[in-house]
Amino acid sequence: MASNSPTEPADGSEPTVSECCADIVGMCAGNAASGENVACSGTFYTDKTDKASIAGTTEAVCCDSILNRCMSHDQAGVPYACPSNLVAVELSSVATVAFVTAQDCSNDAFDVTGVSPVVGYGPECQDPAAQAAEDAAALAAGGGGGGGGDDDDETYVVRGSFTFTSGDLTITEQQVVDASKNALETALGIAAQLITVTATESRRLSELASTRKLAGTWDVNYEVTGLSSEDAADLETTGDTLTAETFLPMLQTEVAAVLGVSTSDADIAALTVTQFAAPTSEGSGNTNNAHDVKFSITSMFVILGSPWVMHL
Repeated sequence: MASNSPTEPADGSEPTVSECCADIVGMCAGNAASGENVACSGTFYTDKTDKASIAGTTEAVCCDSILNRCMSHDQAGVPYACPSNLVAVELSSVATVAFVTAQDCSNDAFDVTGVSPVVGYGPECQDPAAQAAEDAAALAAGGGGGGGGDDDDETYVVRGSFTFTSGDLTITEQQVVDASKNALETALGIAAQLITVTATESRRLSELASTRKLAGTWDVNYEVTGLSSEDAADLETTGDTLTAETFLPMLQTEVAAVLGVSTSDADIAALTVTQFAAPTSEGSGNTNNAHDVKFSITSMFVILGSPWVMHL
């Protein structure tokens, strides 16, 4: 680099390097002493594009953090240890969403749309059990807000079920639970961590001919709790559009994933959803369906010039 105080050459002499130039020091890169260059760790940092023109001696100044990389959930800054032949996937951060209690007012202009809480996470990997616990805690903490109406504190649970035959597949109860959660996440548009699933395999013929079930038939029940009336109604509406036929490919995909086989596997193709019951909701403290929740509406009628108020 050019010297800040160059030495003027003698008359008739050419300038020299020692007279006109000075060592580069204190920069992120390109220093005269290469040992002074800041090395950005390929695991956590990458070089800034203009690194050589930046004055600095630390990674924080000279490097950009590598984000959206799958990291350990229990050791800060440690990459997730993937099995052989696998690499950590790139993950997007999920922002925290605050709980908002739904309120239905006589004047619709003042209605408040309910929002289910989401615990933010990423780009570090979250342990599934820990994430589910955090989500449940957020739901519990948010479920008791607000006054102004008899239904403000009420939360809803949505329940549903389906039945499928696994044919010749060898699959465990836990694998059925995991595959079902992921398939329901796709089908209903709700995080798998918020869905509770129980699965039971029928191993004997029922005594009732009308309900005969062979071994390899799985009865799956699921529920989502802590929902506002609006969220529960939306979930029901989504579930109403599903059938055994439309849900089948989603389940086949997730069963193949938990078993580590291709979706084109003959046993996966033979899997059949024999029944998909539309989900229903129930409010805390009563059995109201979220579709049927009614609020007090005040209507004003004028009869012969006199105001009358009718409460519906």
